[in-house]
Amino acid sequence: MSSTLTAQRRLSVLCPHLTSAHEIPNHAAVVLGGVVLDIQAKPGQVDVQRGTSVPGQVRQVPGGVGRNIADGLSQLVTHSCPPPLLISVLGDDAAGRLLRTELSKLRLDLTRLVTLPRVVTPCVSAVMDKSGEVAACVADVAALEQHMAPELVKQLLCSSTASKGAGPPGGALQRRS
Repeated sequence: MSSTLTAQRRLSVLCPHLTSAHEIPNHAAVVLGGVVLDIQAKPGQVDVQRGTSVPGQVRQVPGGVGRNIADGLSQLVTHSCPPPLLISVLGDDAAGRLLRTELSKLRLDLTRLVTLPRVVTPCVSAVMDKSGEVAACVADVAALEQHMAPELVKQLLCSSTASKGAGPPGGALQRRS
């Protein structure tokens, strides 16, 4: 599915809810998008070479478009306004726990950040060249594509109770093929 169709599908789910203020009480902004563990590798003195390893640095950094937008909004919204609501999914694994810990340090409402059992947290591994440009990248974001189904998003938006990070309310999770 193309990214344009995916974005249109997500917007078609959100629009009816965003027009009704009572559906999402007390939120300055709602962000629906990916939370991803970015694994960034950059060589030191020697540039990357196909088929071999080179000395350098490897860092794990919280990322994802949804996380990045929510983080930026949280810094722009005054403390008199409610924090942005982040809607996304994580796996119940080390990467998911790391991302949840890092997100908890931000001024965000994470009550709709769902942790799914037996699911791999979205990760992107990027290898940079010596100049800092991406030389190669592999993205494992199947959890977002499989589990951010319109039914789950609707359920999370309309839920009057927080998911507490344990899973979707009311068994809304749908596995998509």
